[in-house]
Amino acid sequence: MEVAAVRLLRGSALLRRNFPTCLPAWKSPPGALRASHSEALLSPAGSGLPGAPLQTLSDEELMIQSAVKKFAREQVAPLVSTMDENAKMEKSVIQGLFQQGFMAVDVDAKYGGTGASFFSLVLVVEELAKVGHGYKYAIGSLNEGRIGIAAQMLGLAQGCFDYTVPYIKERMQFGKRLFDFQGLQHQVAQVATQLEAARLLTYNAARLVEAGKPFIKEAAMAKYYASEVAGLTTSRCIDWMGGVGYTRNCPVEKYFRDAKIGTIYEGASNIQLNTIGKHLDAAY
Repeated sequence: MEVAAVRLLRGSALLRRNFPTCLPAWKSPPGALRASHSEALLSPAGSGLPGAPLQTLSDEELMIQSAVKKFAREQVAPLVSTMDENAKMEKSVIQGLFQQGFMAVDVDAKYGGTGASFFSLVLVVEELAKVGHGYKYAIGSLNEGRIGIAAQMLGLAQGCFDYTVPYIKERMQFGKRLFDFQGLQHQVAQVATQLEAARLLTYNAARLVEAGKPFIKEAAMAKYYASEVAGLTTSRCIDWMGGVGYTRNCPVEKYFRDAKIGTIYEGASNIQLNTIGKHLDAAY
């Protein structure tokens, strides 16, 4: 596997780092020739494709993602408002999480768990967060907590975005859809791009954990960026929906409230920046 990866890197001109001819190789910037852990050719379990896209899921991961998405939509989403009002999880939700095996996804089967991958656990947190209830699960289930919070913030932001975009495509103003206004389209496109970047950072950190490679810097990057994007996304969604987005009858205001905690727990955003900075200092 390692030999194949080296051959691929050597044989692809696109992957070579080119320096100015006036700069001898031995004077290249420190760390410039050092491969980043994020650039490792990670292959999602079961994909059989070296260097496959980070969003390529194995059959097992797809099955788990589909199951938790169905569970979140049918059994969690209808109770989110009630749980929010009572400030506690419903017993039926807790029981369902255990019955479905979502509370021990990455625990070995011989200990009563599902025995799935760490990445599968990240997918579970992401899907639960899309319906507005992934935070307690994320904190309680992940040892690599920063990646868990990143997944939670990613799912939360994506859920808010998914709820809002259909609304602005239907809402008419000045004789046309809100979505047809170029200024608003640019904002939507910007948020969609940031969501995709947050997803790739989060998935990359999770794959590094699975591969047994150092992941502290990447986890900090994922947690920092996903949290910041969640705050921006939920705020934008309220702007796009107008006053209705801030009412308790609309889930967007809850997404907005929940997003703030992402920049605080498991290390505030400034702590993540400190961690990233220290790793960059050591690398260069």
